[in-house]
Amino acid sequence: MKKMRLALGIALGLVVFLWCQSVNFAGGFEGGRAGAWELGATAVYMGFWIGFSFLLRREPGALWVCSGVALLTLLGSLSALVPIDFVPFSVLMILFAGVPLYGRRFFMEWTGVYLLGGAGAAVWLACSVWMLKRQPGRGGKSKG
Repeated sequence: MKKMRLALGIALGLVVFLWCQSVNFAGGFEGGRAGAWELGATAVYMGFWIGFSFLLRREPGALWVCSGVALLTLLGSLSALVPIDFVPFSVLMILFAGVPLYGRRFFMEWTGVYLLGGAGAAVWLACSVWMLKRQPGRGGKSKG
């Protein structure tokens, strides 16, 4: 049952990610102000990952997925803030920071989007790693 929940969560995460990409893709490249539709897509994307992280917090596989997405979002946000002429970082910036978080352009400029996205991703990554270390059988302490 646990593996089924994890597989379902990952599949749903992929659907939410692709849907958010499709809604926000043009705006993320054009760079203008986001509208209510883009803001809603970003809210659904962020809400999904918050829910996924909370509901599956005791599943090591889910925590690895969260850590991976958080790390990619953090690297994407940082690469947008620091000028790097390295194509893989540009792709990370677009796919994991620029497009999914584009709805925040409803309220702020790009620098704010990336700063807030990077800070949130850093906290998310730290929490995911901390919870991974607390998993039973991994040498960490666990509350039954």
